[in-house]
Amino acid sequence: VVDSRESGQLHLPSESIGFQISWDRADVVTGNFEALMLQLDSASGELGEKLVAMFVKTIDAVTDSTGNVVNAEGGEFTFETLYEALEQIEWSLDENDELVMPSLVMHPDVIKNLPTEQTPEQKAAMEDLKRRKREELLAKRRRRRLS
Repeated sequence: VVDSRESGQLHLPSESIGFQISWDRADVVTGNFEALMLQLDSASGELGEKLVAMFVKTIDAVTDSTGNVVNAEGGEFTFETLYEALEQIEWSLDENDELVMPSLVMHPDVIKNLPTEQTPEQKAAMEDLKRRKREELLAKRRRRRLS
């Protein structure tokens, strides 16, 4: 991945991914389809892992290139970190002009440590963020219709 933020270009080279499968000759001769299914299941798991790794690597490069990264390394993923991430991300509206929360991708260890409860102040801050994001999106939509 080549990131040239100064030039505004991001180069994502294509990668080959694949899987390996082997089916024992005796299983072929006897028509043992259960052995084939087990091999196909194993191969699909291997391919799935590689696809997910490539997907995450690509998303990581794109978000890093656009500046949509919040680094919580060396510390806990706090409400403030989450708020900062949500503030930077582009949100959207559905067909009924209801706000759609963006999807966040994070490591499973981070998810396990997320706080389950918010303080009243944190709830108020999130509601204010949602209100502002919705108003911004509606204002953009109105400007586009007037143009």
